[in-house]
Amino acid sequence: MTRKIAFLLFTSILFWGPAFAVAQSTDTAGFDPTPRRAASTDDSENRETQDVDGSQPAGTIGLGADGLLSGLAGIQARVQLTDGIGLQLAMRFGVAELAENDTRIGMSLSGIFEVFGFEGGHLSIVGGFDWEYGELTDPTMTTASAWEIGFGGGIFAEIFPAQFFSIHAQAGARMAFGDHAGNDGVDLAIGGDAYAGFGFTFWFV
Repeated sequence: MTRKIAFLLFTSILFWGPAFAVAQSTDTAGFDPTPRRAASTDDSENRETQDVDGSQPAGTIGLGADGLLSGLAGIQARVQLTDGIGLQLAMRFGVAELAENDTRIGMSLSGIFEVFGFEGGHLSIVGGFDWEYGELTDPTMTTASAWEIGFGGGIFAEIFPAQFFSIHAQAGARMAFGDHAGNDGVDLAIGGDAYAGFGFTFWFV
């Protein structure tokens, strides 16, 4: 049942996200972040003096998918709270575990804070909390459950091939505590295991 739900959610985003995003009245030739300020009487002068900012404006909502190097992949929703601060809610599933009829799911809530914007993209700091749960079967056919609550942070880079579509990557560190088959413990991962990943977003601009 979990495998079917994960498959339906993921394929729905892949199918309907591009359709809704492209259907909007937007310039798809490329991401032009400049038209955020009121237009002046001299358009050429206005283009020269406008700030270059590579994120979406406040209030913009996006839907997409991403995957972490830890093996979790799924769907994510994003909203820009301000021009430079975004919020991401993600629900992910363990790809390898689904293929073996095991269960591993995760949810996270993250903030994305822009520190450097450029034409067509931005570099940001990302930080947030997450929760993971799994039921895994070992070679002796014994099923064990495990859960973790963690928090982490790192760097987040995003580029916009089109105004309604972006590609992002992140890397950082994560610390978590929880229970693994009855054994309490603390887990620390740095760099490319639990917090590194890639994804894409379709923006409803």
